[in-house]
Amino acid sequence: MPKTLARLFQKAYRAETRATKAIQEEISCCIIIGRRMKRELRRLEGVSDQSARNQMYDDTMEHLPDGFTKDTLRKKTQRAVKIYKLFRKIGVDKIKRVISYSANAISKLTTQIRSILVT
Repeated sequence: MPKTLARLFQKAYRAETRATKAIQEEISCCIIIGRRMKRELRRLEGVSDQSARNQMYDDTMEHLPDGFTKDTLRKKTQRAVKIYKLFRKIGVDKIKRVISYSANAISKLTTQIRSILVT
């Protein structure tokens, strides 16, 4: 029995470690997406912000699998930009401290993010 319990604890620990790394990787990807989105919007200067966004969404949609909607892309991009702004302010090195909050959960902390960005 103790040997079986030890194996289960080890298996649970490895799963938790993989989950934490996946969360941190998702946040890192969001930061890169947000940074590139901001850079691309600056590059498309002279075009309205909405037109530039629509052009970027259309161009990106061509490379995404079927079933991925423009609305989904828009929401994921908005989340990525919010996460990018947050980690740009507090430091990208803080990603390593995130253990259990997904990118989605972080992006829903709108009031808290806003207060961090203002200070």
